[in-house]
Amino acid sequence: MHLLEINSLSWCPVPVNVFEKKNTIKEYLLASGSKDRKITIWRAGTDGKCQFQWLAFKNHFTSFLWIKPTILLSSMPCGGLVSWEFSADFQCRTKRHYLGESPIF
Repeated sequence: MHLLEINSLSWCPVPVNVFEKKNTIKEYLLASGSKDRKITIWRAGTDGKCQFQWLAFKNHFTSFLWIKPTILLSSMPCGGLVSWEFSADFQCRTKRHYLGESPIF
């Protein structure tokens, strides 16, 4: 659940739930980001329940884009880009991307 307004949504491009080890159910995921700095992944293709949620960095994110079922990109108000790589054991590796010392955008 988000406590403040949602400012970004993105559908996973293929019906794969990367958080399920067996991955037998074809399920679309939806990423949402809010000004409360929470990023939530929803099981939008089946029961609509929250699959995964975590608190982001200092800032909220302005947009999301799934580039493959295991990687979600997000942009920050400061112009940086963050990649989120998910795995079936509910691990999430993040990497911040900047152009030199300046943000990408």
